[in-house]
Amino acid sequence: MANGPTSLVLLPTVGVLELIVLSIWIDTKVLDGKAGLLGAVGDFGPRILQSIAVLAAVLLFFGYSKAKPILWPISERLSDIPPHWRFLSAHFAAMSAVVFLSTVLFGASPRADTLITLVWLAAGICGIATGVFFFVPPRISFELARSCGSAWIYAAAAAIVTPVFAVQSQRLWNATTGLTFKLVRFFISPVIPALVAIPATQTIGSQKFNVEITTACSGLEGMGLMLVFSVLWLWFFRSDYKFPRSLLLIPIGVSVMFLLNAIRIAVLILIGNAGASNVALGGFHSQAGWIAFICVALTLASVTHRMPWLSSRQTPVIVHERLSEDPSAAFLMPFLAILATAMVCMANS
Repeated sequence: MANGPTSLVLLPTVGVLELIVLSIWIDTKVLDGKAGLLGAVGDFGPRILQSIAVLAAVLLFFGYSKAKPILWPISERLSDIPPHWRFLSAHFAAMSAVVFLSTVLFGASPRADTLITLVWLAAGICGIATGVFFFVPPRISFELARSCGSAWIYAAAAAIVTPVFAVQSQRLWNATTGLTFKLVRFFISPVIPALVAIPATQTIGSQKFNVEITTACSGLEGMGLMLVFSVLWLWFFRSDYKFPRSLLLIPIGVSVMFLLNAIRIAVLILIGNAGASNVALGGFHSQAGWIAFICVALTLASVTHRMPWLSSRQTPVIVHERLSEDPSAAFLMPFLAILATAMVCMANS
């Protein structure tokens, strides 16, 4: 089995790759109008998935600070534990069941009912649990969970607040969609001379490839994610920052996310105009937003502690010593590289 640190990196990597495949393949819109539990999956499934992703991200960022003293001792213990292949077999069996049942639920099959939906949900939960336990045995997994301490409270709060904010923000969609349209036109007009820009329908692009900027592409969800994350981050590490000046990080982070959303759409149009429409509308469209959020959150979490104007730490952080003591960056870079590769590989799915 992989050594301890590698196991802790492979776990989220494999999970994210499987999530990418399922998110691209499964379309909950086919469940619109369905009744009962099946209809609830269609109505609330994307929001629940969003909450799970936020829960995991916030727990990863905030839990690391709490669990840091025991992470490396645990990783050393993982190096001496033989692989539990039964968990891997169970994981593949559960995910195979998820794939099969997904073809029934999301393939407009008349066999789709509440019982199959319950089995599908149970298989998904079993798939997640067995995947975790293959890389990190149950006893150590529970030990890591307990070591996160109050980070669970912040993660749960973020998971609850994010979808609520996303729903309530729909009232602002029209205004922000119009601003996003203007920003995208500003970015791509120097590159595409014969620009197609129709404000009435929010359609923009070239004669060869153009897109409609719908309200869901307004950038509000990314802004909401960054708002929740930055507020929780500043509260969780309030002793490390100078207030009130550090509160400027909140509007800065939110504004950066809004700007990156417009840049994402502009790049999408340029990719499609270059002839790679499958890449533009596939992997890039579905994953670029999440990667942008992760990059901005990582920047806020890692860079601001090193800024004397914002940080209240007495001892300055020496970069080369910090990197030698804490190899997290070395593990995160391959993880982000795999994410980028998966985004491109899944574009034609």
